[in-house]
Amino acid sequence: MVVDDRDEVRGWLDRALCSLGYKTIPLASGAQALEVLVASPSLVDLVLTDVAMPQMSGIQLAHAVRVLRPDMPLIYITGHGWTLDEDDADRVPNARVLPKPLTIAALGAQVYQALHEAD
Repeated sequence: MVVDDRDEVRGWLDRALCSLGYKTIPLASGAQALEVLVASPSLVDLVLTDVAMPQMSGIQLAHAVRVLRPDMPLIYITGHGWTLDEDDADRVPNARVLPKPLTIAALGAQVYQALHEAD
C-alpha cells in the first residue's frame, strides 16, 4: 500500500514499485488506507506512507494500522529530515524511515528488507 497526498509522488512510487515486481494499492489519504485495511486486512503486506499529510499524518495512520495489524511492516517516507523518536519507535515497532529524495534502488531495498524481516 502506497499512501501519499501528492499525486506525482504517489504515481512515482507506484511506478517504481511495479517496475520492481510489486503490486501496489496507491491511495491519496490515511482515511482511504484505513478503509482498505478494515475491509480487507490481509490484502496488504506493507504500508509505505508519507509522514506529512493533511487530515491524518503518516504517524497517525501507522498507529491505526497497528490496531488492525500489529505485525504490519511500515515505511515512512519524508523529505523533512524526520526520524523516529523513541516514543514512536516503541508505539510503532517494525517501522523504517526512508528519506527523500528517493531512488528506486533505495526504495526497493527498504521494501524487500521490510517484507522479509516480517517473515
